[in-house]
Amino acid sequence: MYCTSCGEGLPAGARYCAACGARVKVPAAQAPVESIAPPVGYPAPSPNGSPPQRRTPRVRVWGASSPPAEQTAARRTGTIQRSRSSSDAPADTPVIGAPPVERSEPGRADGPWPLLISRDGWVYRSASGLALTITIISAVSAVAGLLGALWTFQAFASTGPWESGPDPEELDPAMITLAIPSLAYFFDLPLLIAWTRRVTGNLKPFGAELELGTGWAIGSFLLPVVSFWFPVRLWNQAWRATDPGLQPPVGWFYRSLRGRHLHWVVWALWVFMVLAERAFGQTRFDSVDELGQGLVVLGLGFAAAHFLLILLVRGLTARQDTYARIWAAAPLAASPAPPGG
Repeated sequence: MYCTSCGEGLPAGARYCAACGARVKVPAAQAPVESIAPPVGYPAPSPNGSPPQRRTPRVRVWGASSPPAEQTAARRTGTIQRSRSSSDAPADTPVIGAPPVERSEPGRADGPWPLLISRDGWVYRSASGLALTITIISAVSAVAGLLGALWTFQAFASTGPWESGPDPEELDPAMITLAIPSLAYFFDLPLLIAWTRRVTGNLKPFGAELELGTGWAIGSFLLPVVSFWFPVRLWNQAWRATDPGLQPPVGWFYRSLRGRHLHWVVWALWVFMVLAERAFGQTRFDSVDELGQGLVVLGLGFAAAHFLLILLVRGLTARQDTYARIWAAAPLAASPAPPGG
């Protein structure tokens, strides 16, 4: 190391020349590097000197994105573009039949799943927990309905051919058993409302333009008149918007698809059973035979309604989670580089 003014040799680290007193100018390549702690959210520099890579959670928002060109063209022509096989789909588009993602629960930022979130802050969370609770309650109610109908049959089968019917007291076990699905209605209804709101809100992260929002998930069950068909509209909306052939952002393109007939059957049977139960409680039966027929209708109706409800909630929940697994596993755009990086 030498002085740039007089050329005198200097010891390492000297700031001034001992011969001429000039300030020593250190070349830029030899300037000491201060150790600065990285800002929050950035990892420490690697030992080989390469710039640090920013670690950000994988967040996917489809709400404000423009629709793909294929869907835009399909909307103009009124046709639907679907992937018939893996060879018809783009190379980076997951299709049904691809290897499963190593995660069974979507909606979290850790692991291979990105965080599915809409522009208004709705985070995708699977409705499987609510569906499981509804399944357990409905299964108990369906079994109770079948047992009530069987008890009624047994009471009539045990009577002789010369008797007009069984003693009304022999039908008490059947009536007590049928009270279980009647009480289960008060547990199923709030759970069904919460489940419907969840599957409706889960459409937002995929950019679906909803005909009926999450507020209708509550009002459609409680408001008179509209409660006869609005719950089915909400379920069909969630069913159509999670068609595996639709690529996010879904937009309003799902409205041209068909709903599921099971939704209409389930809700019509539920409305019928509610009205039949009220009519049964307000009717005075003239004979034991009429009472037994009413108990059999209630028992079989409760069993069918709750069994079909299990198929509805589990089918729609599985379809929505499958849709999330398919499109959430699609490649994400590269994260922007950190400031100054």
